[in-house]
Amino acid sequence: GPGGSTQDGPVPDVAETGPLPDGGVAWSVCSLYDGEYDQRAECAYVPMPFDPQHPEGDQIGVFVKRLRAAVQPARGQVWFVQGGPGGAATYDFPPWMDLTSQTHPALDMYAADHRGTGRSERLSCPQESDGLDTPERVEGCGNNIEMVWGSRLAFFSTTESARDLGRLADLTRLPGQQLFVYGGSYGAYHVSRYLQLYPSQADGVMLDGIAPPGFTFVDFDDHMSAVSKTLFDACRDDAFCGSKLGPDPWAELGKLELALDQGHCSNLGFSSAMLKAVFG
Repeated sequence: GPGGSTQDGPVPDVAETGPLPDGGVAWSVCSLYDGEYDQRAECAYVPMPFDPQHPEGDQIGVFVKRLRAAVQPARGQVWFVQGGPGGAATYDFPPWMDLTSQTHPALDMYAADHRGTGRSERLSCPQESDGLDTPERVEGCGNNIEMVWGSRLAFFSTTESARDLGRLADLTRLPGQQLFVYGGSYGAYHVSRYLQLYPSQADGVMLDGIAPPGFTFVDFDDHMSAVSKTLFDACRDDAFCGSKLGPDPWAELGKLELALDQGHCSNLGFSSAMLKAVFG
């Protein structure tokens, strides 16, 4: 059933006015911004087939938030697809929804936590409470999630989330309305898969920070490291920065990593793993 939470906040405040039926979706009044009790948006858990091969079987509740257009009836809708992977769109995108609704007052704004994130059965583990800052904790978290979900973990995929997006658009779009989809970073990857499954559904698609089909995170660290090395080389060649980090700033960074693991500045509780996370 629906559950979980956002990355940083509780389940949104929902008014006691009851559901607002619309296109088969039971909407309830809720806050656009979590915790502010502004009652400006509508929220719903929309049941989706857990396994598309068995549409009458287990369902997963996909959490959706929308901000209605100021001009009704709306001429269309915009769907914001979050990246990460792991970002929760209903938590991260309300400012975007708010701003875009002001510049395009005839469009309804939508955000959905794709399965496994936010309030759509977020994949979580007990290790998170201590911080996933070591390989052992990351591995333990993965093992815990696999133990909970087993083979059903395969249905928390880009493909199934893209299918959910297509179904949600079918459920919520009224006849004659236009459909626009925005995806950023991993969201661009997600929307690319959506386009493969629904090539003619959307009237317009925006890909931002493009992660194309076939993209993998396997080389992500190497790419980030190359960019960082360029930055540290620039530091070496800069009079002020070089005076602080010496003739080989990249080597100084390596020394700092080793020193942290050997107890340097132990009162900070800062490990080399945390240093790498801060530096991206």
